Amino acid sequence: LISALALLSFAPRLLRASFADSPPEKIPEMVTLMMDTNHRLHRSMRFTLLIGLLQWAQQFHCQFPRWYRSLAHHSSRKASKVIKIAVLLFGPISGVRLVEWGLFPRQPSSFSRGIHYLQQALGVPGQPLTNVELDNLLMLAFAVIFLLSSRMILNLPSKGLFLAGWKKDLYKDQELWLVQTRRFKGMFVVPMALHFVRGVLSPKLGFVAAQYDSLLISTQYPLLLTLVWMVAYCTVVLRPRHV
Repeated sequence: LISALALLSFAPRLLRASFADSPPEKIPEMVTLMMDTNHRLHRSMRFTLLIGLLQWAQQFHCQFPRWYRSLAHHSSRKASKVIKIAVLLFGPISGVRLVEWGLFPRQPSSFSRGIHYLQQALGVPGQPLTNVELDNLLMLAFAVIFLLSSRMILNLPSKGLFLAGWKKDLYKDQELWLVQTRRFKGMFVVPMALHFVRGVLSPKLGFVAAQYDSLLISTQYPLLLTLVWMVAYCTVVLRPRHV
């Protein structure tokens, strides 16, 4: 997820800068596709990765519902403080961006305008940050935060794991696992429904385009799950001494 988010975040701007002086007919088609952030494939990949990140965060909170408390018991106190500050910083920004994404899809984000104004005030050259780049950077930031949190929590002793809310019977309790399964599936169905309704109401897309986007996301989503679980399985089974 982090590698794909980093690619979608930085590749379009870097490619546009690299091929700025090249005529359009000499730019490879794949490069043109990567530079066009409004293309359906690019747009659907971003939303598929967002769903994957939401489900990852939901699963993380299910296994460690009080993870933020256990970070204080980690040997690196500075790292735990940095993670908490990052959550407090990016959380409200992501909430405002979600509202802007739903209500004002065609307008530049207030944060993008603020960063552009700051660039002009400081005399820093460069193009303004687009909504797509801002959203990708926010997703990338949360993916890194939860990855570092997972690594720190799993390195804690047993007392730290139980302080984070870990339960031994999580995978044995059928009622608890049934609730978790419903939440995991709902984390896919609800964003898909919101995305479809937003596309139908948008004058730029409409019902047909929203339907095509949903079909493409429904195709990419199982491929993403397959890739994630294959990598997770290989990471657990293939130890360095086995490679």
